[in-house]
Order: sequence, then structure tokens, then C-alpha cells
Amino acid sequence: VKTLPILISRVNDVYLYQLYKSKTDLLNDKYSIMSLSNKSGCQSYEGVIWTVDNTLNKGPTTVLKEIIKNGFVFLEDAIANSDESSESDSCQLFRMVSVKTEKSFFYNDKNKITKSYLVNGDLVTLLNMSQGDKWCGISYLNQANKKIGGNVLCTTLKF
Repeated sequence: VKTLPILISRVNDVYLYQLYKSKTDLLNDKYSIMSLSNKSGCQSYEGVIWTVDNTLNKGPTTVLKEIIKNGFVFLEDAIANSDESSESDSCQLFRMVSVKTEKSFFYNDKNKITKSYLVNGDLVTLLNMSQGDKWCGISYLNQANKKIGGNVLCTTLKF
């Protein structure tokens, strides 16, 4: 894995990620923003980007770009990159991981199945894989923006 995606928000089926393309970018806090949705696909935003969380008003997160004019900072609506074939485009660097089975159950530390599960199409952040690629440590952000993490069988995920 050469990139570090951090899930920062979810509103309905739209997932917003902060994506660092290298360790140097992480140390310098240089990132791009990606909006992922099963319906509208992937959109990426480059430059100095701000996100405004509107979930309290049940609205989508707003993506703004910082513009400096005459020494003053202004925020304008950000425009997604239009050239998705570009190698520098965040959408090309990031691979979505989703649940491919009807249900993907979480397992406890003793590899016993729990009652909690994800469903087909849920997007997750892959945190790690065990040797032999049987178990995948994942993080999931539900519609209430509550993180749920744990281990699932890697065979239930689509990479």
C-alpha cells in the first residue's frame, strides 16, 4: 500500500476521504480529498482544500478550495478534477474496498463470529491483513458517523 486514506465523513452513501499519497505528504500535511459513492463514483480535489461538515443540518459535506487574493484568504466551491486518467489523480491511486457478500460478520479476538455484520456494498477502510490473507482488519463509518472496527474474513471483501 502506497497511499494512506483516512475516512473523515459519511453522509448517506457518500464517503469523504483525506488521502496522503506518500509518507512525506503525511509528514507535511499535504493531502487531497476524495468523495466516493456507489452512485456517482469517485471525485478528487487537489490543492489546499477545506471540508465543512453539514451533517447536523442533514446536508452533504461541502468541499471548498482556499484561494489567496491580495493577501486575503477566500474559500470558494472546489471543482473536482476532471481528468480521471491522470496518474496524479487521487481516484486512480485509491482502491475502494467494499463488502461483496450478502453479509460480512465481525469476529472477536478469538476468531469467534459476533452478531455484528456489514452488508453488500458497504465501503470499508482496510487497516491490515493477517498472514495468509484470511483475516482483514477494517474500519467502517456508519450513517451516524460512528466508527466500527474489527476483523472480517478477507474473502467477504472486494478489493
